[in-house]
Amino acid sequence: MTSDARQRRGKASSTSASSLAEDNKTDEQRINEAAAKVSAARERYDQASRSWRNYLFKISLVIIFIAAIQCQEPMSVCLSDIMEHNEAIEKKGATGMVMGVKEALVQVFNNGQCEWLGLALSGTIAKYLSTEAAAKGDFTTWIYMLSSMLFSLQITLYFQTKRQLGCAGRGAGGPGVLLDVSDEDEGTDRRTRQFPVGVIFHIIVATTLWLLKFGRDKTETNAKKVKEVKKQLDAVKKGKKS
Repeated sequence: MTSDARQRRGKASSTSASSLAEDNKTDEQRINEAAAKVSAARERYDQASRSWRNYLFKISLVIIFIAAIQCQEPMSVCLSDIMEHNEAIEKKGATGMVMGVKEALVQVFNNGQCEWLGLALSGTIAKYLSTEAAAKGDFTTWIYMLSSMLFSLQITLYFQTKRQLGCAGRGAGGPGVLLDVSDEDEGTDRRTRQFPVGVIFHIIVATTLWLLKFGRDKTETNAKKVKEVKKQLDAVKKGKKS
């Protein structure tokens, strides 16, 4: 008998032995193996959820920083417009009133409402990610519901004021002597708000945690099925003994 023939015969013998061992397994052993696999899968999902929660939380701190930077643009644009407004009245004889600190602050706030919401949204997402509810994919907590409300408000406000950036007659800040679009003010009509980074991050967080929750819920369902089968098997065994 050649060496190749011996190897083939050896492989066939090992295959038949493993098949025989599989056939000789009791139903209880199969159920226990299935339960162990489901438990391991659930543990993997729990670990992945915690790891992703921690990773997203670290990113959320960067998102807060970026959102704060986004708040600076409407502030600087608004203050520049107010200075131009006051100069037009004082030096060019335009009709109107010079804006004081109070009026300027009101217009700065009005002009940057979308960005202020973005900063608040980023903060609430970070707060949610710092809780255990995020690792479990629990979207019913008050902090997540608040972030969802801010998400809806900001995305709506962004599209309403996307091209309304400015003050003193321009944009969303408030009234003034400046024209919104004019030949003298090149670039005024090209002012556009940056897309809020908090909105993008909220979608990423919700999608990631939902997918992890979906996988974990699936393993929970499989675990319940295994338990139910085990109960039925125990009931059959008791019936045979009686």
